[in-house]
Amino acid sequence: MENRKIGAFIAERRKESGLTQQALADRLGLTNKAVSKWETGDGLPDITILPALAENLGVTVDELLAGERRPKTPGIGEQTRKYLEDRAHRRQIVGLLAVAVIGVGGGLLRTSEWLYWVMLIVSIAGYIGVHVYFPGKESLRRRVLFGALWGAGMKGLPFVALYTSWMRGQIADGSTPKAVIKDLVIDWYEWTGRSFELGEINQRTTQIMDWITTYYRLLLVVAWILTVLLGMLLAFLSWKVQHKKNPKIVSKD
Repeated sequence: MENRKIGAFIAERRKESGLTQQALADRLGLTNKAVSKWETGDGLPDITILPALAENLGVTVDELLAGERRPKTPGIGEQTRKYLEDRAHRRQIVGLLAVAVIGVGGGLLRTSEWLYWVMLIVSIAGYIGVHVYFPGKESLRRRVLFGALWGAGMKGLPFVALYTSWMRGQIADGSTPKAVIKDLVIDWYEWTGRSFELGEINQRTTQIMDWITTYYRLLLVVAWILTVLLGMLLAFLSWKVQHKKNPKIVSKD
């Protein structure tokens, strides 16, 4: 069985090298009958012939005896390249974790909104920066998936903070939440050129306040979805910028 495997391999390599049995035999100082015996598995080359036979077939002696090609061991240059890629990938992961901590941590700082916005901006800028300057070899699909997970971890905090900041500013000016909504309703009627009465405005304001109270959780879900989409958009843009900067980067699926 092993003889036939080796013989088939010799025949395959001989043909790929563009040699006839006679031509190979002439190079080795043998008859074509000897080569024919090897290829049919009726015999094996003498051990003294193996180095010359392997050289003529373009294989190693180990491959010749195994009857198949063997994967080449990576050279020092390949090993160094892999090491540098792995190190860059680890730095990327650490950077992304730091960015996530900054972004999500900012959402917990409800008492200092300006600091939240600073941390959020740093988080977004850092997210893009880490991907561009410490690139990994992930595909666009994987990058967008990570962006979605990053956005999901934010839990809609940017939009919640935006609403909270705006509402607190209105209340600080002496308004109540209901008065703020009422002013918005009046502005809407004026902007659309519709006539209105005070009773109708109060009714609309009450309806909106009731709707917000009833669907508050739904609004949070919408804010969460928008943040996920924001994360996906940032992922897409960072991937495009990274590959425009270094088009030779090969993406892995």
